[in-house]
Amino acid sequence: MIGGQNNSRKARILIESLKERLAHQDGSLDDLDWSAANLGGALLSSCRMQKANFSSAMLRGAYFGYSDLRSADFTGADLRETHFREARLEQARFDGADLRGANFARAILTGSSFMKANLTEVNFWRADLRGANLQHALMRECSVADALIDDQTILP
Repeated sequence: MIGGQNNSRKARILIESLKERLAHQDGSLDDLDWSAANLGGALLSSCRMQKANFSSAMLRGAYFGYSDLRSADFTGADLRETHFREARLEQARFDGADLRGANFARAILTGSSFMKANLTEVNFWRADLRGANLQHALMRECSVADALIDDQTILP
């Protein structure tokens, strides 16, 4: 049960850190380490979480709509069916993440990286993908209608 104790301890530390920030600062959740956290189905809309670390986190079905996640790290995260509608995700990293069925409608993804990510059935409707790196990403049945791309966008 050592692994369970470590996860429980990490959760308590994260909660205390959240309480401290919300009580004494501007309410932002910038720079917090959520790595390997289980936040499946979490409602995190309209939050400011710049440079947050979600690497290897379980975020299946979470809702990040309208949030500011600039430079956030989602490397290797489980993001199946997660919603990022109209979120700010400039320079975010999704390398190796499982994004099957995710929704990025109208999200700003300029300069973001999706290298080796699973983008099956992802909705990029009207998303801003200028300068994004999708090298070696799996893009089956994606909706990219009206998405913005430029000559710096690296496609699979």
